[in-house]
Amino acid sequence: MGVSKSSFRVGSFRIDPETGRVHGPDGTSRLEPKVMAVLAHLHDRAGEVVSREELIATVWDGRPVVDEVVSRCIAALRRRLGESARNPRYIETVPKRGYRLVAPSPADRGRRATETSPAGTPVLAVLPFQNLSAIEGDDYVADGVTELLIANLAQLAALKVISRTSVMRYRNSQASIPEIASELGANLIVEGSVLKIGDDLQVVVQLIDATSDLHRWAGTFQRPIDNLLALQNEVTRTIAREISLDISGSEQQRIAQSPSLPARVMEAYLRGRWFISRRTARDCERAVHFFEAVKRDAPGFAAAWAAASDALIIGALYGGGEPADAVARARTNSSRALELDPDSPEAWSALGAVQLFAEWDFDLARESFRRALSLSPSLALPHLAIGDTYILRGDCDEGLRHVEAALELDPLDLGLGMNRGDFLIMAGRYEEAVHQLERTLELDRGFTPARFRLAHAHALAGNAPAAARELERIVPAGQRAKWLETAVLVHALAGDPDRALRELAELVSLSEQEYVPPWLLARAHGALAEADACFHWLDRCFGERSGSVIFLAVSPAFEPVRDDPRFSQCLKRLGLDRED
Repeated sequence: MGVSKSSFRVGSFRIDPETGRVHGPDGTSRLEPKVMAVLAHLHDRAGEVVSREELIATVWDGRPVVDEVVSRCIAALRRRLGESARNPRYIETVPKRGYRLVAPSPADRGRRATETSPAGTPVLAVLPFQNLSAIEGDDYVADGVTELLIANLAQLAALKVISRTSVMRYRNSQASIPEIASELGANLIVEGSVLKIGDDLQVVVQLIDATSDLHRWAGTFQRPIDNLLALQNEVTRTIAREISLDISGSEQQRIAQSPSLPARVMEAYLRGRWFISRRTARDCERAVHFFEAVKRDAPGFAAAWAAASDALIIGALYGGGEPADAVARARTNSSRALELDPDSPEAWSALGAVQLFAEWDFDLARESFRRALSLSPSLALPHLAIGDTYILRGDCDEGLRHVEAALELDPLDLGLGMNRGDFLIMAGRYEEAVHQLERTLELDRGFTPARFRLAHAHALAGNAPAAARELERIVPAGQRAKWLETAVLVHALAGDPDRALRELAELVSLSEQEYVPPWLLARAHGALAEADACFHWLDRCFGERSGSVIFLAVSPAFEPVRDDPRFSQCLKRLGLDRED
């Protein structure tokens, strides 16, 4: 008896037996042929118990193999699907009988993965709008149209909208609409183009049923750029009507609001959004420059105040100098945004970020993020931030549940995949963290933040050679401080304190020449049990309102100094006691 060769789904994963690939919220990876064959056979018998003997007869053609081979395949599948034998979501062990696939995909019965959403909620992805302008620098306009439409649609509770980061990976993609929809878990696709002619825009929008690859609606709009927000609202209403969404009165009211901004102001806002999407300290600084210009010319535009707050906090988290000034400015901007628009989901999310990373009021931050989600249920980052408020207290299961909810909305976001790896490290699940970070790097081998974490995860899991290999793959130029800190963590765990001390000395020397975040210095000293220096730098973290210090209680780097009374004092400064 053979096994299925057709692709199928297991939960949010698309399985392709022909290529051996598994496409999931955290990226694409390949299974060993026998492991894939085991999964395919379990799928063919979905809902039924399959004995070890049957698996051996089918997958190994009855050749003699030990039971441990089957166990190894099941364990490999569970790792890839992100579950454990103790808490299975997909593969259930039936004692003395065998295994059962308990979550067969609805796609195999002629339905899309999106139909697993609550009450059949449709899932929509807005693909990057094509820039038809002859001016290459006008990409920011097409990206802005894409992002604003996503933000508008995300406010509709009856619709699940895939986030910007994931859809942007399909810019200039040659993949078909059904392929893209399958990878994103969407059953509706919006695509289009933007042509900028002076201060006018010509926007073409198409709504496609991903199941049939047939167009459900198409429209062409020509508007001045200062009416772009009104155009976005018009497109949102049309899409909602075409897919028969039930829109509440408050939602109708919000998508009817369309402030008109002068062309230069609208362009400055779109440029700011483009820079903030690049997620580097330098680009966030540029974004703030553009948002400040918008605020001067349109002081009543709440979105610019909220975006400036986000850019300031993100820039500080990504190492853009001492964060204290950024924090104060972010608080002012988020508060002003809410004064202008008390129902702005972006403003509530921006305020929550200040409360979480700077003011350390974790309960209040959680409520702000929940408020943002109540106004825009498809926002991914508030889910992650709510997870932060749980993981920092050691509630790892709840933290992971929220980061996974964020990944459902933004399945190809490198940062979210990396953050799930962070959560697994903080949960002490180091092997799982390794697999998660490896899958994240499969999406982009050059994403060095994830590689730094992968090196640390390997070291924590006791695999020093693998950790060393990851360090060797990173070019330290431009990120010397982070490389040295990771090297200290890796070599301290590998039992090479002399080398770790040399790298620590170099890190300290570097901090005398340029700004090095005190969190890096505190972790490096803590990993080598240099308690006095560790707590000196932690004190600097508190003085600078360092965002990363909120994870002090669950950061494994501080294990060697955890019993020092000063550690408990630091937790109290955060409002976290040991019993938390």
